[in-house]
Amino acid sequence: MGKVSEVTKQVEVKLVRVLQGGKIERLGDEKSISPDVRIIGATKRDLEKEVKEGRFRRDLYCRINVVPIKLLPLRERKGDIGLPVQYFVQEAESQGRKSRSFQRAP
Repeated sequence: MGKVSEVTKQVEVKLVRVLQGGKIERLGDEKSISPDVRIIGATKRDLEKEVKEGRFRRDLYCRINVVPIKLLPLRERKGDIGLPVQYFVQEAESQGRKSRSFQRAP
Protein backbone atom coordinates (compact mmCIF):
# COMPACT_ATOMS: atom_id res chain seq x y z
CA MET A 1 0.00 0.00 0.00
CA GLY A 2 1.77 3.12 -1.22
CA LYS A 3 1.62 6.42 0.65
CA VAL A 4 0.00 4.88 3.72
CA SER A 5 0.54 8.17 5.56
CA GLU A 6 -1.75 9.98 3.12
CA VAL A 7 -4.91 7.87 3.33
CA THR A 8 -8.10 9.58 4.50
CA LYS A 9 -9.34 9.25 8.07
CA GLN A 10 -12.18 7.05 6.76
CA VAL A 11 -9.68 4.65 5.18
CA GLU A 12 -7.62 4.64 8.40
CA VAL A 13 -10.74 3.58 10.32
CA LYS A 14 -11.46 0.79 7.83
CA LEU A 15 -7.87 -0.47 7.95
CA VAL A 16 -7.89 -0.57 11.76
CA ARG A 17 -11.19 -2.42 11.69
CA VAL A 18 -9.86 -5.06 9.31
CA LEU A 19 -6.58 -5.45 11.18
CA GLN A 20 -8.25 -5.68 14.60
CA GLY A 21 -11.27 -7.79 13.84
CA GLY A 22 -10.60 -9.05 10.39
CA LYS A 23 -14.11 -8.30 9.08
CA ILE A 24 -15.09 -6.46 5.90
CA GLU A 25 -18.28 -5.97 3.92
CA ARG A 26 -18.05 -6.22 0.16
CA LEU A 27 -19.82 -3.51 -1.79
CA GLY A 28 -23.45 -4.50 -2.26
CA ASP A 29 -23.21 -7.43 0.17
CA GLU A 30 -24.93 -7.57 3.55
CA LYS A 31 -22.71 -10.30 4.96
CA SER A 32 -19.29 -9.70 6.57
CA ILE A 33 -16.31 -11.80 5.57
CA SER A 34 -12.95 -12.38 7.25
CA PRO A 35 -10.14 -12.00 4.70
CA ASP A 36 -6.70 -13.47 5.34
CA VAL A 37 -4.51 -10.46 4.52
CA ARG A 38 -1.14 -8.94 5.24
CA ILE A 39 -0.53 -5.26 4.62
CA ILE A 40 2.77 -3.90 3.42
CA GLY A 41 2.75 -0.13 3.55
CA ALA A 42 5.17 2.44 2.23
CA THR A 43 5.66 6.08 3.07
CA LYS A 44 8.35 8.70 2.94
CA ARG A 45 7.03 10.35 6.11
CA ASP A 46 8.05 9.67 9.70
CA LEU A 47 4.90 7.91 10.92
CA GLU A 48 5.99 8.10 14.55
CA LYS A 49 6.14 11.89 14.22
CA GLU A 50 2.80 11.90 12.37
CA VAL A 51 1.24 10.00 15.30
CA LYS A 52 2.70 12.41 17.89
CA GLU A 53 1.36 15.38 15.93
CA GLY A 54 -2.10 13.79 15.60
CA ARG A 55 -2.03 13.30 11.84
CA PHE A 56 -1.97 9.48 11.89
CA ARG A 57 -3.86 7.06 14.12
CA ARG A 58 -1.77 5.51 16.88
CA ASP A 59 -3.70 2.23 16.81
CA LEU A 60 -3.16 1.88 13.06
CA TYR A 61 0.53 2.73 13.45
CA CYS A 62 0.91 -0.01 16.09
CA ARG A 63 -0.83 -2.53 13.83
CA ILE A 64 1.24 -1.82 10.71
CA ASN A 65 4.61 -1.17 12.35
CA VAL A 66 5.21 -4.84 13.16
CA VAL A 67 8.26 -5.41 10.93
CA PRO A 68 9.57 -2.01 9.86
CA ILE A 69 11.94 -2.00 6.89
CA LYS A 70 13.80 1.24 6.30
CA LEU A 71 15.37 1.76 2.89
CA LEU A 72 17.43 4.62 1.58
CA PRO A 73 15.93 6.30 -1.50
CA LEU A 74 17.24 5.10 -4.88
CA ARG A 75 19.03 8.42 -5.37
CA GLU A 76 21.29 7.32 -2.50
CA ARG A 77 21.64 3.74 -3.84
CA LYS A 78 22.44 4.38 -7.48
CA GLY A 79 24.09 0.99 -7.84
CA ASP A 80 20.69 -0.65 -7.27
CA ILE A 81 19.00 1.01 -10.24
CA GLY A 82 20.39 -1.21 -13.02
CA LEU A 83 18.50 -4.42 -12.21
CA PRO A 84 15.00 -2.89 -12.10
CA VAL A 85 15.70 -0.94 -15.31
CA GLN A 86 16.87 -4.13 -17.02
CA TYR A 87 13.77 -5.98 -15.81
CA PHE A 88 11.33 -3.32 -17.07
CA VAL A 89 13.10 -3.07 -20.43
CA GLN A 90 12.81 -6.86 -20.86
CA GLU A 91 9.14 -6.74 -19.84
CA ALA A 92 8.43 -4.01 -22.39
CA GLU A 93 10.27 -5.94 -25.12
CA SER A 94 8.31 -9.11 -24.31
CA GLN A 95 5.11 -7.10 -24.90
CA GLY A 96 6.35 -6.04 -28.33
CA ARG A 97 7.43 -2.55 -27.40
CA LYS A 98 10.43 -0.90 -29.02
CA SER A 99 13.78 -1.73 -27.45
CA ARG A 100 15.57 1.05 -25.58
CA SER A 101 19.10 1.31 -24.31
CA PHE A 102 20.30 3.13 -21.22
CA GLN A 103 23.67 4.39 -20.07
CA ARG A 104 24.80 4.90 -16.52
CA ALA A 105 24.91 8.51 -15.39
CA PRO A 106 28.31 9.74 -14.17
